[in-house]
Amino acid sequence: NTGRVLGAKAGAAVIACDILKVVAAIALASLISPDVSIWTGLAAAIGHCYPIFAGFKGGKAVATMFGFLLAIANKLLMRRPTWLIVRQKLLLRIPLAAFLLLLVLFKMVSLASMAAALCSSIFISVMQMDQLQIIIASWLMTILVIYRHRSNIVKIKNGQENKVSWL
Repeated sequence: NTGRVLGAKAGAAVIACDILKVVAAIALASLISPDVSIWTGLAAAIGHCYPIFAGFKGGKAVATMFGFLLAIANKLLMRRPTWLIVRQKLLLRIPLAAFLLLLVLFKMVSLASMAAALCSSIFISVMQMDQLQIIIASWLMTILVIYRHRSNIVKIKNGQENKVSWL
């Protein structure tokens, strides 16, 4: 939305800040406890969607989801043997690739966002079987992203969803 209203540079800056606020929150919480940091990422996404100082009207948690994935991937990298590093890097890259592919194919940010969220949770569920808290937090974040896009789902069904014009 910022990109549409204020231009690409402002949009990119807002996306970067949304991602970094989750990464920073998880990093700070990890000083307390690794378990707390996972739930802090989910809490940051919820706070992004329902900010107190904006009358509980916020974003749709997509950039914050990517911040969660970035932080979790880096967190897991620090605790894993070298041969698992590729898998952890895919934790962020696969949902991002799904987002970009669907954005190019269908030109709908909302559809690409929801698909990326689903893709991330499926990937985490398959590849992180020993990390139940991450799996649960990921699925809760996916539910949040889809819930926040419920009006977009109706528009997609009715053929009225906005499409990006710059692709």
